[in-house]
Amino acid sequence: GDHRDLHSFPTRRSSDLTDELLVCSFIDQSLPDPDQIQLLSNIIIAMGQGQGNLPQMELAQWPPYPNAVGGEPEVREFLTTVIQARLEAKNSKMMLFLGMETARWILTEEQTAKISNGQTNVFNEIVGLVIPSLAEMIEDPQNKRKAWNIIRPLSAHKKPHLGDAND
Repeated sequence: GDHRDLHSFPTRRSSDLTDELLVCSFIDQSLPDPDQIQLLSNIIIAMGQGQGNLPQMELAQWPPYPNAVGGEPEVREFLTTVIQARLEAKNSKMMLFLGMETARWILTEEQTAKISNGQTNVFNEIVGLVIPSLAEMIEDPQNKRKAWNIIRPLSAHKKPHLGDAND
């Protein structure tokens, strides 16, 4: 068996998706269900980021090792480190936070306070977008509308992805 094939699999899988966008979401008990994944996929298409095949999910788990101890500051520091490393590796330009709760764990209080119309600046030149979580959007269509209003300005300067007429 050649291990290299194994490692290149996720890369191949997400190669037709731009790496400009890093999506962050909290996963409580279970991974997103098919409805949520479909919704996320639609959001990514609406943002002009690819055809909606979702990239590989990478989980950042706390605790990172079984007997890790730490309160909120440690968790925040851990998440920030993981995310900064991913942003640098992928050369991302934008982060999408699913749910305010997710944003609060990753952004500083100052960044959270500066969110206006769902947007804030994260790290250097990276734009952070905070929209309702997938579960919130599925439970309440109003939340979907909110999310749409936040991402719509971004899709405006991209050519719309023209699907089939019945798309």
